[in-house]
Amino acid sequence: MTPVQCDFPGCSKIVSRKADLTRHKATHSEDGQIFVCPSAGCKYETTQQLKFNVHMATHSEARLHCPECDQTLKNPSSLLNHRKRHHGYCPRPYRDEVELFFIWSCS
Repeated sequence: MTPVQCDFPGCSKIVSRKADLTRHKATHSEDGQIFVCPSAGCKYETTQQLKFNVHMATHSEARLHCPECDQTLKNPSSLLNHRKRHHGYCPRPYRDEVELFFIWSCS
């Protein structure tokens, strides 16, 4: 396999497969928009809307509460990592949840 580089302006991502490049390119906004954080003193900017949304949560007062303790966190991935690290949480694979849903809904 020959590594391929993203040709999106300002992106230097290199992936090992063409299929990975197609998936990566989907993370960029279609119109070439650059998302700039409007918070005073913050210089964050990105071409990926999902990353921008996650970043904006860092400026929000909204918090997620851990169901096992009093810890509060700013985003779902931090909550998941906290639960795994401190409480031994092991999420079920998505496939099992779908199978359980079908078993429950068809009973």
